[in-house]
Amino acid sequence: MRNEYLEDRVKPHIRWFDKRAVSCKRIHLALQYFVAIASIGLVVALAEEEVPRIGLALIAGLIAICTAVERIGKFGERWLLYRLAYESLNREANLFAGHAGAYSSGDANALLVERVESILRAEGADWGSITQQVVSSAPESRLPLP
Repeated sequence: MRNEYLEDRVKPHIRWFDKRAVSCKRIHLALQYFVAIASIGLVVALAEEEVPRIGLALIAGLIAICTAVERIGKFGERWLLYRLAYESLNREANLFAGHAGAYSSGDANALLVERVESILRAEGADWGSITQQVVSSAPESRLPLP
């Protein structure tokens, strides 16, 4: 028997969170590895007297840009939040499909809806919290107000 809520609401969210978690993880790790490797390269280059200063400045600038992109985008935090939401939704879907745990008795459909919507609401609140941190940490404008 096909469960419309599971197929039309839960599974698309599971796929969405999985794709976003993978994407954020890749970006986060790429930025972190680049910063680590470039920082080591910068230290090694500083020891050499023949390295042009423009090269050192370029490396330092790229490190700063990657660090800023990670901090503003919060890819590491988003990766973990999306993975947690994915795992939680996937667990509920599997328990529901197997008639296990709390889904073994009572109104399993109503319980599934309640738990899934709770997970989605919590994820939305977590995402809003991260977004608010980015906005509140942005430097205030120095322009005079009209």
